[in-house]
Amino acid sequence: MIVFAGCLSGVGPTSTSGPPDTDWASGDSINTTALTEQHFQTLREGGSFTTNHSETVRVDGEAHPVGPRPEGYYPPTFARKQVDLDKGRYLDTYVTEGHRQSNHFITPDVTATRRKQCPDCDYEYSSQQRPDVDTRSERIDRFRTEETVTQLARFLRGGTAGFNYSYVETVERGGETLYRYRAEQSLETAPPPFSAPPNGTATILVTGEGVIHQFELQYAGPATVTVDGEEQTVNVTHTFIRTYTDVGETTIERPSWVDRATNHSSLKKTETDDQ
Repeated sequence: MIVFAGCLSGVGPTSTSGPPDTDWASGDSINTTALTEQHFQTLREGGSFTTNHSETVRVDGEAHPVGPRPEGYYPPTFARKQVDLDKGRYLDTYVTEGHRQSNHFITPDVTATRRKQCPDCDYEYSSQQRPDVDTRSERIDRFRTEETVTQLARFLRGGTAGFNYSYVETVERGGETLYRYRAEQSLETAPPPFSAPPNGTATILVTGEGVIHQFELQYAGPATVTVDGEEQTVNVTHTFIRTYTDVGETTIERPSWVDRATNHSSLKKTETDDQ
């Protein structure tokens, strides 16, 4: 699991300036829908960006899967997506529990994939030529659609929790001014694995241009698990962290493994034809 440098709890000096006054921020509060619209507009205008997303679960303070596993919650995951809208290139890395990993490299001409399902096994390769596609791939197009705005806005709201964010402070980081907002809200229902409505806490670190530099969402509450035939109540904390960086500066080179993926697919097709 990749650890993010500088958590939301505070890195960099605090500025004396107050919150911004924009279409998405007014006074000490923000409009999450307006913020996500501005966020994606800035990403599109920048032409490229990198986004990281991680999930971790802790049971009674121990990282999953060390503690007992409540049925229905997700294993730790990490995903990095690099998007170049101008060149129509997309590269992602997705890692889950058990060293499972997959990569996708997408251009208007080719989609290449490599996937590893276990610690000791080899990668599996595949590719698909896309000569009929003269526009951006569907994954890249998603960053241009209203659907993406709606999904992220819902994420920032804490699903159905209806988070109301309040301004906390202004910080300077790497020569850039960032604004921190925080919200706390108890959920009305108990989604898996929680046995009672958990408490939700969310923190947004956003630039003056409306780019969500970092977002952290955490749910914490009790869960009931069965261990050796007996029910136990444990405390579960599920944390999501998402970042958006290198706006306008993300460059995507063709990975070396793409040649193997395309060659592998060609060999596979030839073997099939021979049969």
